Amino acid sequence: MTEEPSVPLGLTELPDNLMLLWDSLKPVAKRKFRPPFLPEILLGPTISSSVNRQRRAVDKVDLLIRPNVTRVGLLDWAKFDQIIAEAHADTLRVLGEMGDDALSDYR
Repeated sequence: MTEEPSVPLGLTELPDNLMLLWDSLKPVAKRKFRPPFLPEILLGPTISSSVNRQRRAVDKVDLLIRPNVTRVGLLDWAKFDQIIAEAHADTLRVLGEMGDDALSDYR
């Protein structure tokens, strides 16, 4: 399992409200501060809780197959069928590598 996601801010100093306001008036390319957006702040605890629930669930399973879906976004519905096919192929590959002795517990 990987560590909890974190977002490095890269700040050497914490800006006050006036500094943030002044910085927001500059062109995007010249801005010094890039504070997180409100949805990012609000979703942080939700994602953290989800990661913790996932870790607890992983500890309870006998067999875990994790297809690589890192290159697909949450709303990338156009790749749905492609991901299902790749996940199926990954599952068959993992089960094939396990051998009959290891799989006998699941039959």
